[in-house]
Amino acid sequence: MMYQQFCGIDISKDSFDITLLNSNGEIKLQDKLLMNRDGFNALLKHLSSYPKEKLLVAMEATGIYHLPLLSFLLENSFKCVVINPILIKSFIGSTTLRKTKNDKKDATSIALFSLKSYQSLHLATTDAIENIRPLIRERESLSKEIARLKTEIKAILTQLFPELLKNTNIFTKSILNLLLKAPSRKAIRNLKKQKIQKILDNTSGNKVRISADEILSLAKNSIAISDKYLEKVLTSKIRRLIYIQDELSFLDTELQNSLEDTD
Repeated sequence: MMYQQFCGIDISKDSFDITLLNSNGEIKLQDKLLMNRDGFNALLKHLSSYPKEKLLVAMEATGIYHLPLLSFLLENSFKCVVINPILIKSFIGSTTLRKTKNDKKDATSIALFSLKSYQSLHLATTDAIENIRPLIRERESLSKEIARLKTEIKAILTQLFPELLKNTNIFTKSILNLLLKAPSRKAIRNLKKQKIQKILDNTSGNKVRISADEILSLAKNSIAISDKYLEKVLTSKIRRLIYIQDELSFLDTELQNSLEDTD
C-alpha cells in the first residue's frame, strides 16, 4: 500500500474535526481544532510524527471553507485530496458508521473513504488555488482581526456588563446593535423595555433567546462598573467588528465567484 496513514478532516466555518487512521482502519488520533492559524499549527504538530509521503489528508469540498486549510497543507507539502460530499454521503449510507450527525464520525468517514478509495482519488495541486491565494490570505487576515476584536470586546464587557456576557451570545447582530445604543448596564437601565425589545426584534439574523425583561433584570442586579470612556472604546470596537465582518462576507462572495469562474 502506498499510504500508511489516512487523515480525514470534517470542516465547518469556525472549526474542523480530524481523525487519523492507520492502514488497518484503526483510529490513532481524534481532535477538534479552530479554523485559524493556531488550529492549523496544532494539526501540523499532530501530523509531524508521520512521513509525508506515507500520509494522505482528505477533506470534503465545503464551498470556500476548506480552502485556507487546503492551501496551508499544500504549502507544507502534504498530499491532499478534496472529495465531493456526495461521494462521502453515499459511502456513509452504505455503512453503519452513523445514524445521526456527528463531526468526529464524519471525519472518520472521510478518513475511511480515503483509505478504501485512495487509488481512484486525484491529489490536489497548488495550481488549483494559486490564483486565489491572495484572497485566501486576506480572508485569513480578516478572520484573525475578527477573533482579536471579539476577545477585546469580551474583556471590556466583563467590566461594563459581565452578566450579559454570561447569559447570551453577545455577538448576535441584535445584541451588538443594543450595545451600540447602550454600551453598559447603566446605559441599558436607562432604556425602556419596549425600546430594548424593538432592537432585539428589528435586527436581522438569528434571534436571541433573551428578552428585554431579562436584560433589564440583569442590568438592575449587575455588579458592573461605570466608565463613559470605556463605553466609547466598546462602541468603537463593535463598529469595527461589524465593518470587518461585512468585509469578510464580501470577500467570501468574491472567493466563491472566483471558484465558479475556474470550474
